[in-house]
Amino acid sequence: NREDVPFRAPNGKPLAPSIRETLALFRDGKGVAEIATARGMASSTVATHLAQLIDCDEIGDVSRLVSGTTLAAVRKAVGEGLVGQLSPIKEQLGDGVTYEELHLARAFLNRGARQAAGAG
Repeated sequence: NREDVPFRAPNGKPLAPSIRETLALFRDGKGVAEIATARGMASSTVATHLAQLIDCDEIGDVSRLVSGTTLAAVRKAVGEGLVGQLSPIKEQLGDGVTYEELHLARAFLNRGARQAAGAG
């Protein structure tokens, strides 16, 4: 049964079981703020859960979470390879992007970079 199998980060560590609840709400169509309200959590905590789910490929399509424009801006700001610290990117991109969006974009872009490196 898939429900009994812990999600694992790329480094093999199991993710917290409560992340499944976040995933279920996301799959029900809820966004970060709605999930945070439903779970009684800070939206930053929910964004961290979602980033971990993106990282372990449980969430493939991030278009509901972060725009293609933001993804392109982050990629342009950091160049090729893995996305590191967010504060220099935030300084470069300004108030048009939130730290939550940056966190989610980093997870998505780094997953893609790791997959490309593994395929190459």
